[in-house]
Amino acid sequence: MGLKKIGLVYYGAKLYSVITGTIFVLITTRSLSVEDFGIWTIISNIISYFVLFSPVINYWIIRFRARGEEKATSTGLFLSLIISLLLILIFLCVSPFLSSLFNFPINLNHLIILYIPLLYLLGVLYSAVYSLDQISAAISEIIFETMKVLLLVLLFILSRVTLQDLLLVLFLAYIIQTVFLTFKSWDDIKRKPSMEFARKIIKLSWLNFYGLLSKFVINLDIPILSYLKSNVSVAYYSVGIPFTRIISHSQFLAAGLYPALLKGEKARHISESLQLVILFSIPTTAGILLLAPELLYVLKPEYVIASDVLRILSLAIFFETLYNVLNSSLQGIETTDKETSSFRRILKSKLFISYTFAYLKALILIPGIVIFSFVIKGQLETALLGRAVYCLSNIVLLILAYRILLRNITFKFPWKEMMKYIFSALLMCLLVSPFHPLKIREIVGVGFLGASVYFIILYLIDRSTRSLIKKILISVKITLQKNFLFST
Repeated sequence: MGLKKIGLVYYGAKLYSVITGTIFVLITTRSLSVEDFGIWTIISNIISYFVLFSPVINYWIIRFRARGEEKATSTGLFLSLIISLLLILIFLCVSPFLSSLFNFPINLNHLIILYIPLLYLLGVLYSAVYSLDQISAAISEIIFETMKVLLLVLLFILSRVTLQDLLLVLFLAYIIQTVFLTFKSWDDIKRKPSMEFARKIIKLSWLNFYGLLSKFVINLDIPILSYLKSNVSVAYYSVGIPFTRIISHSQFLAAGLYPALLKGEKARHISESLQLVILFSIPTTAGILLLAPELLYVLKPEYVIASDVLRILSLAIFFETLYNVLNSSLQGIETTDKETSSFRRILKSKLFISYTFAYLKALILIPGIVIFSFVIKGQLETALLGRAVYCLSNIVLLILAYRILLRNITFKFPWKEMMKYIFSALLMCLLVSPFHPLKIREIVGVGFLGASVYFIILYLIDRSTRSLIKKILISVKITLQKNFLFST
């Protein structure tokens, strides 16, 4: 099945993480006081700031290891070790101040500091494995999620869960994932780091910091809305985000595309991956459009009035998901960084164009939110128009990415298949529209019913879907046979 198999495994891993994440949050919120849960969130944010440089290194490891640079992993480990040691020293200096500022026990710093080298190490190993063996990378995520929940449930049964316990549980789960990834990349780890390659990563890293700045600007939407309007408007603007993750997770169905393009494989993979992403993202988007009031009612009845905000957000995330696939494809076909690390050459490359897209998004989104915050009186209406601008920005980026990619490589957008998926999703909505689930189990039931209807219709009218389902069943059967669950 190639890239389709990789994508389906990754998608399954991400859906599994939604389930385990929900269990983890439920146990955490029930075990910790409101104050301690707030401290837990702050500690998580502190750790994220200290691993801010990890994606910079990991980005280039994926690109160069996928192209056959065997010293990429060991060099990445060397750079990560230096950076993490420097950050440990910084953390030791500021940790007493952080504990005092955010009012959490100073003894937790002993655990927090261990996360810094571990997450840098884990990031490098994951990137190296992902560049060559995406299924093993997905399996490592499943291992982490499983161990995270198993350890926490065991602790929850045996004793009272504390902040220190949570930090320890996640640390042990990361350790187990790291051991698995170390085993998978051991041959690369044993190689001597390349100082020449290390210098190349450092010279190219300006591009990553350019991208990080755009993310910071885009993420100002919520603080600006809060400052200029109100936190109530922010609540309407952001309350639907957890539901739309099931749409955005569809992009992981193209998880094998980026490494494949880096290796120089055929452009037809773009069309195949897009088709698979659209196959799953259309019904999930349609489901949220239909059940928006019921989904928000489950959270809190007061949020039902924000149903249209959630509907626009779901469309925005759908367009953003397709854009992400095309944008990663644009980065995947670029080879300038393989030939040179010249600032001028990179500035003219598709990599720079790809990172610049986010600034265009910020240019549309941020002024739009500022204008509507002043012009519109209603809190709900401001949130609604804010999401409309967000949706517009994603549509603009999608069109630009599509046109630029088409200029550089020949591929076919799956318009015909997309129409079939939309038709099947409309019939799905028509058949499940009489249901109005108001409980989590009822929503899950309607979701399964809708998915069954959608794929049954597609199985009847679409040959490629029939072929995909048959391949999945054959693959599952072979996997089970290999594990001796079938007798022959």
